[in-house]
Amino acid sequence: MFLRIFKNIFLFLVSILFICPILSLISILFTKSADSGWVISTLFPEYILNTLILMIGIGSISFIFGVIPAWLTTFFSFPGSRICEIALFFPLSIPGYIVAFVYVNTLEFSGPIQSLLREILEWSKGDYWFPEIKSLGGGILVMGFSLYPYVYILVRSSLRNVSNSVTIASTLGFSSLQSLFSVIIPSIRPSIIAGLSLVLMEVITDFGTPQFLAIDTFTTGVYRTWFLLHDKYSTTVLAVAELIFIATLITIEKILQKRGISYSAISTNSDYHNKRSINGTVPLIFAYIMCVLPILIGFALPIIPLIYWSIEKGFFIYEARFYSIIANSFSLSFVTALISISIAI
Repeated sequence: MFLRIFKNIFLFLVSILFICPILSLISILFTKSADSGWVISTLFPEYILNTLILMIGIGSISFIFGVIPAWLTTFFSFPGSRICEIALFFPLSIPGYIVAFVYVNTLEFSGPIQSLLREILEWSKGDYWFPEIKSLGGGILVMGFSLYPYVYILVRSSLRNVSNSVTIASTLGFSSLQSLFSVIIPSIRPSIIAGLSLVLMEVITDFGTPQFLAIDTFTTGVYRTWFLLHDKYSTTVLAVAELIFIATLITIEKILQKRGISYSAISTNSDYHNKRSINGTVPLIFAYIMCVLPILIGFALPIIPLIYWSIEKGFFIYEARFYSIIANSFSLSFVTALISISIAI
């Protein structure tokens, strides 16, 4: 009895914590602001378009490099597959804005790559074309290869439950690709949807990476409108629009999850399965491209300059501030995880 009362009170307090900020935003919408029209009419469409483009591009990268490498490392064996299986998690260890910082400082006009090209080939600014990292394409590349592990983690755990279905499909004459598209993807669709939902919500709410790459999205728009223009009404409109985006995304996820229940609600598969060896040059090259490329772009290439700069500038392990920052980070992470688990349970 006491436990039930405590649970109800706790849920009520948590609900109040979530509802009060939303009600505050909605109340501001009913106030009048004469100076907000141009912000909404000129910037709002750009924020919507940029956010949608990022969601489509990053979602596509996350789907491709979250599903196919998980499929390859689960059902196939090739030299280095066990290393790839673990290393595909590594991009999650580097925040997206840090990856953006590394790529911008490396690939911009004054960075080492372009400077070396101009020095070796004696080019000037107008003599060559170089892709602009501070662009929508750069944002899709950086965030896509930073966030795909969300899909990879969930898909990989689900693939262990469909091994018998894959075996049956192969005995019926299905090729590996036919099994992937006809059996595996439909069976793990709920996991794919859940992973992509996490990725897309990260895209919508991320501030650091789009800000560093000079991409105008809902979140950067909220920040700039509030701190630079001091326009509370326009900021509220953008924030509410962002909430609607996320609520719509969650609703779509729930609908798709319900439709996918029939695929995964009942499973008689075992975790045991034999991995097939990949034979042939072309399939092996394909496997390495799909498994190594995300590790390279999302982890290896960013971590190398970070290590170099740390050595060049000097480590801070002898400074008390270094350990204070680590302690604060761990404390914040622990408290946040504890609160999140408590609310989820």
